[in-house]
Amino acid sequence: MTGVLTPSEPKPDVSRRRRVRSWRRYALLAAGPLLGLGIAVIAFANRVDQIDGGNVTVQVGTLGSAQIMVVASAACLSALAVGLCVIPVTRRWLVILIPARAAAVVGALGTSVLLMWSPWTTTTPLLYQGCDTGYTAVERSFLLAGNGGVYRLEGIVATRVGISVPDHGYHPFADGNYAVMGEGDSLHIWYSPFSDEPVSTDSREPDIVAPRLIDAGLRCGIDAPTTPYPDSSKTDVAPQRDPEDDTGNPWFRDLP
Repeated sequence: MTGVLTPSEPKPDVSRRRRVRSWRRYALLAAGPLLGLGIAVIAFANRVDQIDGGNVTVQVGTLGSAQIMVVASAACLSALAVGLCVIPVTRRWLVILIPARAAAVVGALGTSVLLMWSPWTTTTPLLYQGCDTGYTAVERSFLLAGNGGVYRLEGIVATRVGISVPDHGYHPFADGNYAVMGEGDSLHIWYSPFSDEPVSTDSREPDIVAPRLIDAGLRCGIDAPTTPYPDSSKTDVAPQRDPEDDTGNPWFRDLP
């Protein structure tokens, strides 16, 4: 009598090695494109920063060229660390590969920590008479140090037209403590470097002068950011009764 042959089950260690090889293959397929993309982003941002003596930069949201290159560097080092850790090598190559793995991991962790300590950044579109001017103020601060600039954004490329140097890391444009006035084909821009002083346009030259942009895509009817410095002449102050005045003055008759 002949028995029925059944396929034998794969040994546990063989099955595990297959899963490990598949996992390593997928990790390498993901790390390779990430490393290439990170290198391309760093090269692009560095190339843009060299245009016009540093007045042109890359700006994506609140991320400028410096922050973008740090993010790309963290991605590159992470991809490199993954690739070095999963690539199969013979035992004799481990003498070289282990220090390289450690350096890549430490570099990835270092750039991640650097991102956590990146400057606080705000971006504020500048308005003139309720219309977008086409310019954006980018302000950065870390602890009590800060700086900023006014940029013309064209996609992800920004051209600087002026700088701001506030006091103690203050962000005057984000706080609405700025003024814009049209003068022919130019826009005159003032800001207050101090958080406790309202912006003034009297008896001083504008801090920044930028060409007025004529663009059909610029929007109007935009509400200006709330400023902590309201015009006192437009504020209705209710009279208050003098608690020591009991003379029956008719001015206080209808007051509580």
